[in-house]
Amino acid sequence: MVFEATQQYLLALKKLPQDTNLKLDLASCYFYAGYFDKGSPLFKAILSNENVEDRVKVNIAKFIEKFKYEIETYRNLNQQVNTVLDGEDSASLKIEALYYILMGNQTHQFVRLKLISLLLKMDRADEVFKQLELINPSTLDTSDHKLYLSLMRISENKFSPRSYFSGLASMMLGYDDNVGGIASNDIYEEDDLSNNSKLGGVFSRWYGSLRYNVVQPKILDGERSHTDLGVLSVSMHERRFFDEEGEPRNYNIIDGGITYGRKNKDNTQLLLPLSIKRIQLNGEDYAQYLDAKLRYTWKPGSLVLSLTERFSHRDYSLFDEDRQNANLYEGSFGIGVPINGHSYLNAKVDYTLLDTTDEEFRSYERFTYSLGATFKTKLSTAITFGMKYQNTDYRGVNEKLFIPSEECIDEECELVYDFIRSDTMSHYFIESNTKLNTNLSIKTAINVTNRDSNQELYTYSRKTLTVGLHGKF
Repeated sequence: MVFEATQQYLLALKKLPQDTNLKLDLASCYFYAGYFDKGSPLFKAILSNENVEDRVKVNIAKFIEKFKYEIETYRNLNQQVNTVLDGEDSASLKIEALYYILMGNQTHQFVRLKLISLLLKMDRADEVFKQLELINPSTLDTSDHKLYLSLMRISENKFSPRSYFSGLASMMLGYDDNVGGIASNDIYEEDDLSNNSKLGGVFSRWYGSLRYNVVQPKILDGERSHTDLGVLSVSMHERRFFDEEGEPRNYNIIDGGITYGRKNKDNTQLLLPLSIKRIQLNGEDYAQYLDAKLRYTWKPGSLVLSLTERFSHRDYSLFDEDRQNANLYEGSFGIGVPINGHSYLNAKVDYTLLDTTDEEFRSYERFTYSLGATFKTKLSTAITFGMKYQNTDYRGVNEKLFIPSEECIDEECELVYDFIRSDTMSHYFIESNTKLNTNLSIKTAINVTNRDSNQELYTYSRKTLTVGLHGKF
């Protein structure tokens, strides 16, 4: 058939690119199958070749003459289809126009493939599968056959219920030039560390997750109205320093969760994940987090907008009776802007409020501003540059941080800081992600962080370099 024949000829031409007989056979095959736009350049190349005998050129001219009417019909058909697709009419009107063209040109499958692409965009599930059934894939050339398989796969993923397992795994090595420095992140509070000396050290970090995904499209009157999503997940994340000075910053996180999601046909999406995290610091149980999040994304034109709200209850007293629990609220707004087909910009603003019962010095209000740009190269590599600026204002004086002395046994000790803490932090990074294949990639990252505080203890700078292997299935 056409697909098998053209595939064999193309493979043979890769080995013998100057073989005129192979070119003749491939061009003839294209003509018999109605792919005149692909056969004509091959015939023209042969006719312009001075080394080809005149007898052969005469036979080619006679062969082309037999298809004069079909060639003209094909050219006019191509022009009609392009006029429809390039026009400013709505997708629904374009679909009607392609249906009308197909009524008189049932054998030209490229028109049907264009129609299926539009039907997919409009979520007209029943019509998509009906048109796919009318195509005999063996009559397609290699490029249309590839498009047919792609449309078939997209249709199954978009309109058919399914469930499947997926997973992520990563193993990384990194260098931190400030192992003993105080660090702020989403896991532990700064006052849990007190060593402010600057020493470099190497660390390892690994991550693994397993997800069970359920996808349930809702088809009403032949069209997809929305798709319900469900996910059960479990993950583990660990960082470990090889140096003793960095041991207080070792952590291990076990996370289990469930997510409900909904994708609408208007390109909006809602996600509602719930999770429980058990956190260990340097091998000892530290806290348990109960997280709930709501994320809403929509795509007006080429932009991608997102709105996220997160509530987290942080249970420290489960492992330390003297430690107060905390509640965290976070809201963020993000925007993604494509620059071209290979690069895009993204920006985000976050507001965070941490409320710790009876420990105002741990409570804070924080604003974070982020900006990044990603560029994709021809070598399957994506490079991302970015920066983040953060401003944090705490609510109370830390009365647990005092200067010990013999005089303050019966009296109040002198506080290290008798004023409320306020920080600013700037973070700059560059990351690269090189795909080895569809499942594996190598990622590298350089991060530079500087934090200024009106309390000198919490002022620090840090540079880290990481490189690692990431996989997905």
